Amino acid sequence: MSAPGEDFRVQRRAGIGWILAGGVVAAAIWFAIDRLAPPLAGMESLAARMVFALKCVSLAVLFCLVAGVEAVAHERLVSPAFWIGYHRSAAGRGLGMSGMVIGMIQLLYVAYRFGGELAGPWGAAAPIVLFIALEAVLVWTTRSRP
Repeated sequence: MSAPGEDFRVQRRAGIGWILAGGVVAAAIWFAIDRLAPPLAGMESLAARMVFALKCVSLAVLFCLVAGVEAVAHERLVSPAFWIGYHRSAAGRGLGMSGMVIGMIQLLYVAYRFGGELAGPWGAAAPIVLFIALEAVLVWTTRSRP
């Protein structure tokens, strides 16, 4: 039988390994983009480069931060602790939800426009389809089970 903290240490080591592997993959992707991608047209001015950077940040926020918040929200929807708090004050949660939805709509709009600028209609549809697929995975994996 293992000691109580041993499982945590094994999981932590595995987690650190995945983090390191993810770092290597991210560095390789960044290097490949930096060295192999052709220069983008219209990036001569600082303003154009800043707008492009803002669009890239919007995609990162949509697929990283928003996806993380959504994952936690989906988990909480099926946890009994959530429901106790929800029944105490449901009204306070409505304002937060509307703010989150407004932010998601803005990020999806930027992703749609940015994808369209880079790759036409298919590029515009790609981030929307990917985000909907991500939402479907979250709904599927956090659904209530009997």
